[in-house]
Amino acid sequence: MDSFSPQFEQQLKREILDVFIMVDSDNDGFLTAHEIAKLLQPNPVDSNFNMRKAHEVLSQIDSNQDGRVSKEEFVAFMLDI
Repeated sequence: MDSFSPQFEQQLKREILDVFIMVDSDNDGFLTAHEIAKLLQPNPVDSNFNMRKAHEVLSQIDSNQDGRVSKEEFVAFMLDI
């Protein structure tokens, strides 16, 4: 993020937060594996596949390992990729 202007970085963070809010279906300020699974391409034939992938994604983003993704964790992860 060092090469971006502060204004661009703030706009990018706002857009990332907008995505977080859309995925946070219960509006509790955290993403769960179930909410992440909905974001992934749903596979109606094999919902276990979706949950396995969701848990993999969650474990990559969940830096404090509490089993859910906070807004801060989500933004930090998205800015890092």
